[in-house]
Amino acid sequence: SEQCAPCWKKKKKKKKKKKKKKKKKKKKKKKKKKKKKKKKKKKKKMKKKKKKKKKKKKRKKKKKKKKKKKKKKKKKKKKKKKKK
Repeated sequence: SEQCAPCWKKKKKKKKKKKKKKKKKKKKKKKKKKKKKKKKKKKKKMKKKKKKKKKKKKRKKKKKKKKKKKKKKKKKKKKKKKKK
């Protein structure tokens, strides 16, 4: 074809710029450092000798004996039958 332009005049095909995909930065998860629990050294306590408390002897109170009151028996009166 006559209309065909010479090669150098041909429009250079614009190279499509490849869009660089932005790499998403992965958020690094911060590892929580486990706190090492310090073992507390148990101090040996010197045991204090407990003073024994002297128990006071309680004096027993003498209970007063209550005198029982004797109930007086009431004598039943016999009804005398009247002789007619």
